[in-house]
Amino acid sequence: MKLSQKTLEILKSFNNINPSMAFKPGNVISTIDKDHTMLALANIEEEIPRDFAIYELSKFIGALSAMPNCDIELGDKQLVIKTNNSKINYTYAELSMIKASPYKELPVDDVLAEFMLEYNVLSNVIKVASILELSDITIKSEEGEDDILIYASNEANSTSDNYQIKVGETSNSFKISFKLEHFKLLNRDYVVTVSENPFVRFKASDITYWIASKAS
Repeated sequence: MKLSQKTLEILKSFNNINPSMAFKPGNVISTIDKDHTMLALANIEEEIPRDFAIYELSKFIGALSAMPNCDIELGDKQLVIKTNNSKINYTYAELSMIKASPYKELPVDDVLAEFMLEYNVLSNVIKVASILELSDITIKSEEGEDDILIYASNEANSTSDNYQIKVGETSNSFKISFKLEHFKLLNRDYVVTVSENPFVRFKASDITYWIASKAS
């Protein structure tokens, strides 16, 4: 088995959510953070043949990056990363040590709004939030207004600086805030679905993230 650069990119994104990961047979990989506030699920080009777990995902990615175009053979207790003249024997983690993802999509019942969020818009909001030292990302549509806004602010301080941009329209009113630290998404354009579920879905062609809103 070989892992493509695209799959390695996804694994690096997953490492920002959880440093450990359990793999299941098939062409879907998934992860969840320790607080159950962020879930990611991705379709990959490769077919995973068996269950196995990696405790330090960054170390595993580093080993793969050190051996370009390598093959991966999955044994019972170890995997072997090898090229024509070298190899790394890499020992699995115990599955019981890993916070495993549910490997299923979360429901999006009673949709309040759905809109396209281009990555350049999201990255600019994140950039401004960092510059102005703002801790939160909020999506809202105020009562009596059709605009859906995404903005960076400090929700605990109503007089703080903020930056906002229109991303869509809806007839529903809502306000959902997230911790800025959760927005380590891959460079993709996303269809964002806001529903009565406390998780908001960010869906691209090959990867979907669900991010939990902050408690009010």
